[in-house]
Amino acid sequence: MELICDNEKGEKLRLGSTGPFWLVSVSGLGSDFNVYTSKSSGQDGENYNGSDAQKRNIVLTLELSLQGYEEQMEKLYCFFQKDLPGTLTYDGGKPRKIRYYVEKVEPEPETFMPTGSSPYETRNVTVSLICPDPRFYALDDQLTQLAVWQGKMKFPLRLPLQLNASGQSVTLTLDDSVKDYDKIGITGHTVQDGSGDPSPDHVRAIHGATTLTVSDGGSNSRIIPLPKELYSLPDGTADSYDAVSGSGMQKVGAVVLNGSEPWIKADVSTGTIGVFTLNVSDAILSSSKDSILCDHFTSVDLAGTNTNLVINGISLNNTAHQIRIATDITSNLAAFQSWLAANPVTALYAIAVSQRVSRKESVPVYRPTAVLSLDAGTLSVRAIGRFTVTEKVNTLIGNVRNDSAVPMGLTVTLRASGTVVNPSLYDIGRQELMQVNITMHTGDVVIITTADGDKRVKLISGGVTTNMNNKMLYPPKWLQARRGDNLFRYNADEGINNLSVSILSTQAYWGA
Repeated sequence: MELICDNEKGEKLRLGSTGPFWLVSVSGLGSDFNVYTSKSSGQDGENYNGSDAQKRNIVLTLELSLQGYEEQMEKLYCFFQKDLPGTLTYDGGKPRKIRYYVEKVEPEPETFMPTGSSPYETRNVTVSLICPDPRFYALDDQLTQLAVWQGKMKFPLRLPLQLNASGQSVTLTLDDSVKDYDKIGITGHTVQDGSGDPSPDHVRAIHGATTLTVSDGGSNSRIIPLPKELYSLPDGTADSYDAVSGSGMQKVGAVVLNGSEPWIKADVSTGTIGVFTLNVSDAILSSSKDSILCDHFTSVDLAGTNTNLVINGISLNNTAHQIRIATDITSNLAAFQSWLAANPVTALYAIAVSQRVSRKESVPVYRPTAVLSLDAGTLSVRAIGRFTVTEKVNTLIGNVRNDSAVPMGLTVTLRASGTVVNPSLYDIGRQELMQVNITMHTGDVVIITTADGDKRVKLISGGVTTNMNNKMLYPPKWLQARRGDNLFRYNADEGINNLSVSILSTQAYWGA
């Protein structure tokens, strides 16, 4: 048997069958309990009220040679110091350790040897150690992972697929590493039927992008409607949408003029040419013909002015949010509105403030061939294979084994990789719940310790540690591992997939 003492300074002292400190005897290594009883008048025997383990007193008797005695005693005094905690390790069949404080280092009374006595005479020294926690502990901790990360990298290393493609129709060759598209950007485009300048007698219908078609190049396909018809204008203004995120921006306004609008006849009208204006609050201030497009009228820089009285022309206004039409159909306002009712006119124009559009649709991923196409517009597709370094495996339930009769305190570590609401640990066998009522965010760590005399909860967030004992679900349950198997399951009100849990425990014993 050997005893090893370690102090807080990192120094080590071995006590056993070799010098300079021979271990003669040791006491206080066994179990020692106080039993409390009470006695009633006339009662045979007494009633058992309970028991407890008080602090432990370990007494070591050491033997020192008289040769170099003063030097060895000074080493003992320097090693076993007041207020300096240490660890005593019992190195027997099953090594165990215990924390101590020094009570005394006492040499036996000095005796005087006659002249010529043996130089191998020895002198005993008593070292008394007080252990506030009377339990011995195993040298190694036991770690139980309730959610673990498994490495997924394999060699030779194969990098994931990365594809980018653009056009009205794109064809991709995908492998299993591509789980979804990273981006399916759609830029609107306006298509007009026929050719030449539109006029009341030469109508050129207007179309934009309305659908996205995804297929495997064969019989499997799906048509996905866009959240709105996406247009473009000659000045480059265009609507946009991302089918993956489900969001986009409308930059082109579209209106169907049917005569019910509050049109105004402009003063520049003549007996044969009518100039009519309509207030459009979201239109930009512009006199450019490239900022407007129409199916019945030709786009001009500024319609219905003395310098630009273009017949059957349409424009915006650079001083007011208006659409202006100059036409020889009629110069009478009522007659013009009647004509619009019989001949609805579609006009596209640049809007002053872009508007957000949104609608989320799932897009199928066909393998090995995926064909994506639009009825109008341009696609910008990005597909990147996933490169998985580690993968989280949720076991949810873990077993903490305790082969001793001493209940084990636990150190439970909760780590958040996203938002987690009210994480908890449940003792399945005893049906007890230990829960912390907080909301954790990415990178937050909650550490719960349940050992006797060391029950606490702390949150580490952004490098700052905060006491969270008051956030325990009331009445608090400080779960411990009893003798045998202890099954624990973790949970959360929200975000359980963002939670990783580990339990650290140390086997405890009532004696060495």
